[in-house]
Amino acid sequence: MNVIVFGGTGRVGRAFIGKAVDAGHRVTSFVRNSSGTKLNGVALVQGDMRDFSSVRASLSGGFDAVIVCIGQAGLRRSTIVSEGFAAIVAGTAFGLRRFIGVSG
Repeated sequence: MNVIVFGGTGRVGRAFIGKAVDAGHRVTSFVRNSSGTKLNGVALVQGDMRDFSSVRASLSGGFDAVIVCIGQAGLRRSTIVSEGFAAIVAGTAFGLRRFIGVSG
């Protein structure tokens, strides 16, 4: 299966990516900043998950599933989860049949 993971650099995302790679899936991680990000066996796409056009462009890669593992570190207020999920869900309107999301 060919999957894209949003939030793949966090704890949950890294755990998911490790399991997916071990199971033989092709994995792409959508990251905010690719400098210094190393995920063995994983392709990286850089962008802002709150930006619909950036998300839409990343989803044109023919993925079988979208996995979202985003969250806000710490207790400060943030709209990253609501804005990120909104852009990603809108971007999945391109015929993707599998969407899995987890957030805290």
